[in-house]
Amino acid sequence: MKTALREYLYFSRSQRRAILAIFSLILITASFQFILKERSPEEIQYQLALIEKEEQNIGEEQLAREYKEEVKLFNFDPNSLDLEGWVDLGLSAKQAQSILNYREKGGRFNVKKDLAKMYTISQEKFVELQPYILLPDTIAKERLWRNEPVTEADNAEPLLIELNGADSISLIRLSGIGPTYSSRIIKYRDLLGGFYSLDQLHEVWGLKDSTIEKIKPNLKIAHASWQMININSASIKELSAHPYIDWKIAKAIVNYRSQHGKFTELKNLKALYVLDDSLIHHFSPYLDFSDLKEK
Repeated sequence: MKTALREYLYFSRSQRRAILAIFSLILITASFQFILKERSPEEIQYQLALIEKEEQNIGEEQLAREYKEEVKLFNFDPNSLDLEGWVDLGLSAKQAQSILNYREKGGRFNVKKDLAKMYTISQEKFVELQPYILLPDTIAKERLWRNEPVTEADNAEPLLIELNGADSISLIRLSGIGPTYSSRIIKYRDLLGGFYSLDQLHEVWGLKDSTIEKIKPNLKIAHASWQMININSASIKELSAHPYIDWKIAKAIVNYRSQHGKFTELKNLKALYVLDDSLIHHFSPYLDFSDLKEK
């Protein structure tokens, strides 16, 4: 009898594991039901909302502390300030490292405005830092600091470059203009035949508006220093070589000229449906009607 009962109640290892798993599920289910009985769904949802709100508030407070933390400015020499010092002034580690790299390659800041030439320093940041820079405002004052004689060149007028005649070396002297941008400016100038307005710099690929506004006071354009295009004799190839005119427009101009004769005035171009007022306005400074007028 005992043997039969033992055989009846005997379970294999896999069966024992299955029974244990079933009991565990029963226990978990019972506990979950107990919790639900203790709190209504509305109460549970309310508690979860409170927890989420608390976590959100903690995160917002942390962000507020980080963003509201004011940068404490101090007097500094940009020729000796280390990376940590630049970061304390509000620059990122990457921005600070670029300044250190500039110094390591032999770069030096002689006057306050030299710092503004660094592309990592925005105009707004330079204005903020300027009163704390331990450098003279001009080369003349720098020489006085060093007890060196001041020359006439030191008191020369601010840098002013004629845009259509400038080479790469001249353009690099401008704040925010390096070899890449100087090359782009010259290439686009050559395609245009020269700039007639400083606003055309906005058409140079990649050149930021802030940089253009910064260098405008140092640029000028000599009168009639750009190349003109004779609208009454230029070929399709010559016209379409200009950035403002594509092949379709160039062909329309030549066809109109062939059918109606030479253009007598600028408003004749408005008869071409492919030319809108904006394009005519931008292109007109390059148009030459001199051959017509001479006759």
